[in-house]
Amino acid sequence: FLLWDVDLGLFRLIHTPFLSTVVPSRGEASIAAPYGQMWEWYYRTHVQHWSAFIGMVYAVNYPITSVSLRKMDAFDNIRGNNVIYFGKISKAIIAVGLISATYVWATGPLRSPRFSYNAAHPYFGFLPVLTYVFLRNITPSMRAHHLGLFRYLGSHSLEIYLLHHHIFLSRDGTTMV
Repeated sequence: FLLWDVDLGLFRLIHTPFLSTVVPSRGEASIAAPYGQMWEWYYRTHVQHWSAFIGMVYAVNYPITSVSLRKMDAFDNIRGNNVIYFGKISKAIIAVGLISATYVWATGPLRSPRFSYNAAHPYFGFLPVLTYVFLRNITPSMRAHHLGLFRYLGSHSLEIYLLHHHIFLSRDGTTMV
């Protein structure tokens, strides 16, 4: 939070030993980093900094979320006066909230001009992913099935990401091969 959202100079202070602060002249500007390595690193980390945090919070709370979803499923099997649809109603309320938030994102920040969207993306970009994850796991039958390709890619996503940078980028990500 303090690195990206509050301009205290911490980002530059922490990264200066590792990244060049020199902005290339017009003739030397590269395709991938026209404003220099420091700005490029700031931009790329700023755009996703809250997504990484939300992902970590979700990963830490996954066991609790999993138990909560199973309890909501169990409520649907109890036949009582007021308990019959408790699980379905709870999931529907959460789903409506997430779908509404994603709709607001899709009709608002997503349609903004490029630079406005880049400024707003860290705060809204995780909504469609969170909505997909919830809707994907809303019923036991949906939780029991998966696509093998997505499972394989998910288990190797870091390696694929790094391979992409090694194959397509050269000179510290400042030029395209």
